[in-house]
Amino acid sequence: MSKEQQQIEHEGRVVAVSGDRLVVEIISKSSCSGCSAKHLCSASEMKVKEVDVVPLPGVVYNVGDVVMVTASEAMGNMAVVIAYVLPFVCMFATVLLVSLMGYSDAVAGLGALAVLAVYYLMLRLFRAKLEKKIVFTTRY
Repeated sequence: MSKEQQQIEHEGRVVAVSGDRLVVEIISKSSCSGCSAKHLCSASEMKVKEVDVVPLPGVVYNVGDVVMVTASEAMGNMAVVIAYVLPFVCMFATVLLVSLMGYSDAVAGLGALAVLAVYYLMLRLFRAKLEKKIVFTTRY
């Protein structure tokens, strides 16, 4: 199986059905329960998340149905880059550039926060476009 075809799957429960979208509640459990350092890692937590999901065509879903929520691994990697890597690079570059320009650390820090605010504002403005690229689907 190629990397683009690999799927990430989580079991979830339908909490709302509206038109061509489902809202599915996923209980996210980490797979590091056997790790000796799990008490130091935030990944070992259980979290309840709600995601918008595109349902299978022709299948009737009801609130309470248990479904498998799937997404491609490539899409998950893209989401990590957008949510974590790019903001870090923007902040780091801003601090570095402002510091090299001779401004104080406080100004560099405030500049980095301003760049981060603009970054997340841009994500918000392009939300509809991102929702077309980052799509969760279901299977029974």
